[in-house]
Amino acid sequence: MLMDLSRHSIHWMAIKWEFKLQSPPWSGLLSTAGGLVFGGNVEGNFYALDADTGHSKWQFQTGG
Repeated sequence: MLMDLSRHSIHWMAIKWEFKLQSPPWSGLLSTAGGLVFGGNVEGNFYALDADTGHSKWQFQTGG
């Protein structure tokens, strides 16, 4: 069952995990149906996280 986000339902939400970045993010995140979250930071690091746990699957320095 889907639930609308409202001031009445917000108390049910909780932070599931956090991933600490070494520098500010470059853009938004991309989540996939395969359970991965992709993102990057201003130092040119591109990373993949497990959507359920927040653990890093891999990181890649793009040289940017």
